[in-house]
Amino acid sequence: MYKSILLLFLVAFILKPAELQDSDWSSGSRSEESREENHGVSKEFRYKNCANEKCCGKQKKVVVCYFTNWAWYRSGIGKFTPENIDPSLCTHIIYGFASLDEATMTIVPSDTWADYDNKFYKLVTALKEFGVKILISTGGWNNSAGNRWSRLVNNSTARGVFVSSVVAFLEKHDFDGLDMDYEYPGCPQGNRTAGGPNDSENFNQLLSELKSAFNKKYLLTAATAGGESLINECYNMTKLCEIVDWVNIMAYEYHSAADNETGANAPLLGTKSTWGVVETVKYYRYLQCPAHKMVLGVPFYGQTFTLVNSSTPEFGVPVSGPGTAGSVTQNSGTLAYYEICLLIKSGYKCGNSLVNDSFAWSGDQFISYDRPIDIVRKSCLINKYFNLKGAMFWTLDYDDFNNTCGCGKYPLLTALNQQMRCLDSSPVACY
Repeated sequence: MYKSILLLFLVAFILKPAELQDSDWSSGSRSEESREENHGVSKEFRYKNCANEKCCGKQKKVVVCYFTNWAWYRSGIGKFTPENIDPSLCTHIIYGFASLDEATMTIVPSDTWADYDNKFYKLVTALKEFGVKILISTGGWNNSAGNRWSRLVNNSTARGVFVSSVVAFLEKHDFDGLDMDYEYPGCPQGNRTAGGPNDSENFNQLLSELKSAFNKKYLLTAATAGGESLINECYNMTKLCEIVDWVNIMAYEYHSAADNETGANAPLLGTKSTWGVVETVKYYRYLQCPAHKMVLGVPFYGQTFTLVNSSTPEFGVPVSGPGTAGSVTQNSGTLAYYEICLLIKSGYKCGNSLVNDSFAWSGDQFISYDRPIDIVRKSCLINKYFNLKGAMFWTLDYDDFNNTCGCGKYPLLTALNQQMRCLDSSPVACY
């Protein structure tokens, strides 16, 4: 208990970025104004200094775009292929995913029909002619199940086989680097009992061996968790940040229907008992992850809930389970941004919280999501307050890439580029 209190004291009062000094970081007030005040994030920052500026940073940042090879199986407005990518809106594209073959301990395509037969690898890497770097990501939630990664990282021979296969894979398919998305080292799919005691350290050893084999020819990044317990229990983050070129911080899914109450998918600020984006970034800095190696993730999808009482559509109220699956993405508990804006156009009410970002509701359905103004606010954290390397998002196919809602193609990604790369275009106003 003493160590936990001491750790929180250090994070909150000693090692915070100078721009966010305050007197009571973890006061936990549920008042939105006091939560802003206690985090040192003022209304002036959120509106005057950010929302009204075309570009709130002095340096152009990276915009890392995740592409998924399964969205093309969707029908209608959700079908997404490499031809839908606008390379002018990305500095880097990460192709998800390749898999770890548990029999051979090598990197392999996850879907040869898409990747090879339909030439997705070639179509995506062809975008390099526009100056975009293309990486392949291995792992992902589904491929992180079981003990395959634990077996890999804890066996020096297997690590050598994997590293050699990755170098050959990158060379063969003309990728510019590898993104390691093992969710999570020592805690596969969040299961703290499924991993081995040395997984975190040996995962870093694997990263070190990859970095050495790449010999500055290829980029090496890692997709890492945003939640406190996952960071503490599944990683040696300080060492990891030393090895990779940067980390793609998955700063979303802070809350879901599994919490049995409504909560924000990616809140800017946390409470006394929960974290938000600010707390995550501060903690990474406390763990000595350099700002220039931190790429902050933002969600282009929302978390959905089914309310117990439809007369209280707000944060922190009981839910009976996840929200209804979308007609296109067909996943209960989440909706793509284009599905959300269509629901709002069809009658859902919506609002915006100073700290919890945007929300929408109708009947017993409640949605927490990010809209353009939320993207702008988080961009200001990246640019003005923490001076991070840039932003990434999950995923291209969740944005309104077809202009279904009438706000223009890629409204969220456009808003992100206006802030990250000073894209000169009209401010995005959308649902």
